Amino acid sequence: FRAMQNESLRDLDWRGWIDRYLELVQWDLDLTAANEMGLHESLLGLFPDLRREFAQFMSTAYPRWLEHLEGDRPALSIDIVGEFLLPIMKQERAAVFIVIDCLRLDQWKVLEPVITPLFDIETTHYFGILPTATPYARNALFSGLFPNEIAARFPDWWGEREDETLNAHERELLEAQLVELEHKV
Repeated sequence: FRAMQNESLRDLDWRGWIDRYLELVQWDLDLTAANEMGLHESLLGLFPDLRREFAQFMSTAYPRWLEHLEGDRPALSIDIVGEFLLPIMKQERAAVFIVIDCLRLDQWKVLEPVITPLFDIETTHYFGILPTATPYARNALFSGLFPNEIAARFPDWWGEREDETLNAHERELLEAQLVELEHKV
């Protein structure tokens, strides 16, 4: 923990942030399983600084990613269907696309060994679009578009509404994205 505390987070790129968070999540799960509450409390003490530094990182990195969508950046919500689902569909011709909203990485790490015997699982990490609130992130995932692009393309599906109804057209957004992706290939 001392090494993690002393290591500068300011030098991490997006890959480094993924690795650091994976490491901390694994420590969290391992210490909880071992009932090491003292060490676990020490670990939890690292999170406030981590969150603060990550917010600082995102405040500079995210605008750059949006300016250079073709540049060196992580996969974002808008990329998931094209980068991960479509290639499977092209190979297998069928896929189950399950979206579990608000699932944290530590929760996934607990679920993963339970469902691994039932499915072939490949885990890849991505960054959600900002804001990460459900109506924005889910619609970006299903449509492959940022919220302002959804509003411009599908004005009847996006506008002044309650948050719940903003997600009422996920199937249609996914279908439209798949059609568009097929035309690009």
